[in-house]
Amino acid sequence: MAELNSTQYFREERANAITHGLGILMGVLGTPLLLYRSMGVDSGWQSFGLLIFGLSMVVLYLSSTLYHSIHRPDWKFRMRKADHIGIYFLIAGTHTPFVFYYLEGATARNYLLILWGLALLGTLYKLFLFGRFERLSVVFYLIMGWMAVPFLPQMLDRMADGCIEWIVIGGLSYTAGVIFFVTDHKPFFHTIWHVFVLAGTAAHFLALYFSIGSGV
Repeated sequence: MAELNSTQYFREERANAITHGLGILMGVLGTPLLLYRSMGVDSGWQSFGLLIFGLSMVVLYLSSTLYHSIHRPDWKFRMRKADHIGIYFLIAGTHTPFVFYYLEGATARNYLLILWGLALLGTLYKLFLFGRFERLSVVFYLIMGWMAVPFLPQMLDRMADGCIEWIVIGGLSYTAGVIFFVTDHKPFFHTIWHVFVLAGTAAHFLALYFSIGSGV
């Protein structure tokens, strides 16, 4: 990213705020759509999972938009922490409804315990060790993001048509975006990372849209 207070810096931050501002809209407008479509066809837990996904979208994209909109150093640092913590919540919040749709019993409970336990550990790490072991942090994001892979054979038997394709597209979009995240010292690479994140969230939104009315 460009040097603080430079013209290029403000241009990039404006682009970063706009891209993830669109994510807030996706969360605010898309969540009621998912919940409305879910009414009467899904279990309470499945609908609750959709709500968790929607809230995690708003948490991540709101914290990111605020971080890139604020320029006072002390508040910017706080919002940067919130932004990074929001990534853990979006990952966990995205997995949660798929668990409610396609896993059950002890498998679902243990998956969710591990998933949200990792999100809690990531949150504590960002609160108390922020700025240290950043490459390890990226690896942690990727491990959380792809932890569903061993369960895919079990989930595929119950998965709605069109769902797995969007799940994979979303996962690949997030993963490809990491390349720009770790090299975001280059002009507008952080904005490109934002676009990949938006695309990944949109793909998983569609996967959940197709999941409604299916599963266990």
